[in-house]
Amino acid sequence: MGNKKMLEELKKQGFYKNWPVKNVNHINFFICPDLNLEDIYFKLRSEILKSNADKLGVKKIPEINFFVYPSKKFGHEIGLELGFTDVNNREIHSRVEQTPGHELTHVLIGEICNLKDIGHFWSEGISVYLDGHSDERRKELFKLQNYSMETLNTPWEKWRIELPINLYELAGSVVQFIDKKYGMPTIVTFFKLLKDIVSNQNEVAGKIFGYDLMNLQKQWLETLI
Repeated sequence: MGNKKMLEELKKQGFYKNWPVKNVNHINFFICPDLNLEDIYFKLRSEILKSNADKLGVKKIPEINFFVYPSKKFGHEIGLELGFTDVNNREIHSRVEQTPGHELTHVLIGEICNLKDIGHFWSEGISVYLDGHSDERRKELFKLQNYSMETLNTPWEKWRIELPINLYELAGSVVQFIDKKYGMPTIVTFFKLLKDIVSNQNEVAGKIFGYDLMNLQKQWLETLI
């Protein structure tokens, strides 16, 4: 049973009925009983939500339901593969140790475009890049992945439908490169113009960046040498 069906079943059973709720600005935190969280946990996520909304040009921040679980193991015990986001319903199911901004960024991107239009590579890349960690930590994580040259040279479009989790840092590095060179407003415009995931990513990239994706990839690779 997938996350969606399992979640429906858990809600039907009243599994979340006794979970304490803490409201912090635009986020309703549903906290697993016996999980003690410091105020900084909520403050950090609220601040990142506001900061990323500003960066992405989201004028009206939506109300988000944010479920906090103790661990990945706990999720497995109840039949859920944590963490994940239901963008349409603005609902996040997160392990307590997850990065603060990743899932929140998925919700924000869903406010400005259709995630299916931009594809898995770009939606995970932007969410990794804006996950709340410093650039230096991200660079170190990227280096630790020890990607092969074959992987680094694989066309990004290959991962538009499904991006393996071990390549999330790669996608984040790509978005970081494009942000540094062209700026976040340009990335947002690129995302908004992607309507047909199969045919027009190169066409839109040429209009927005002045280069197709293959040329952008060559430029990005040069920064890694």
